[in-house]
Amino acid sequence: MLLSAHKTDPVIVGHTACIIKNLSLSKNRQRIIESLCVEGLLQTMLSTDIQEDCLHCVTSCLAELAKQEGATLCMVQRMDEPLTKCLVRLAGQLEHTEASFQAASIIQHMTGHEKMMLLVKRHIGEIQAYLKNFLTHQEIRFQQLGISTFCRLREGTSFP
Repeated sequence: MLLSAHKTDPVIVGHTACIIKNLSLSKNRQRIIESLCVEGLLQTMLSTDIQEDCLHCVTSCLAELAKQEGATLCMVQRMDEPLTKCLVRLAGQLEHTEASFQAASIIQHMTGHEKMMLLVKRHIGEIQAYLKNFLTHQEIRFQQLGISTFCRLREGTSFP
């Protein structure tokens, strides 16, 4: 509720995302997944007023949560067209290196689910563009993420 009430306050958003991320690394992970925290983080990404450092905290927290299948399923259930578009747009913004990487990581983890595959299909052109940039990026982690995303997308669709 704190995130939904104060999603334009950079201090509250940043600290809340960090607290959620830290709690999700402990035995409280299931409670985080079952609460409104994930939805609050996702909705915060849609805020046009969010600052870059807050965006990094939010995407970093969501990327960490997306590594857990239970959280990934929760995130997929809450995904819609505006959130998908936002994630794809963020993944393509290489000038914001960390937020771009984290957004692409979130997408990669969710592409194993049919609903997400249907949502990302509408953005194949943008996804191809950021994957191309990732594959030629100087950092190996970008290259690895690009390859694994490409493979997951190929498994689930007729991705060109």
